[in-house]
Amino acid sequence: YIVQPGDVQAELERIGHRAIEAASGEEALALVRGGLGSVVDLVVTDHHMGAMTGSELIAALRPSHPVLPILLVSGDGVDTTIIRADPFAAFLAKPFDLQELARTIDRLLGTSRIVPD
Repeated sequence: YIVQPGDVQAELERIGHRAIEAASGEEALALVRGGLGSVVDLVVTDHHMGAMTGSELIAALRPSHPVLPILLVSGDGVDTTIIRADPFAAFLAKPFDLQELARTIDRLLGTSRIVPD
């Protein structure tokens, strides 16, 4: 998974995923377009990532990766129109717990797992 640095990376690893860190939306876009898009199962992005928002990252990724699952997280009120219109994207409001994160990822990936306490 490609994620923004921070707590989500540790939480993803705690539930058994491997995360690749991107410090900005632009860096995440470059990683996916640079070849990681064929091996990445999911992109997790915060809405506020600097110059490029998470919603803008989703819009930029869709032409070349129309079915890549993307999870947008935010603690602020975010227009989720782009998420609601995209069957391969989901929104998770902060704060969220490990169970919510795991359920949302499982739904996006079509999997299920037991989450450690």
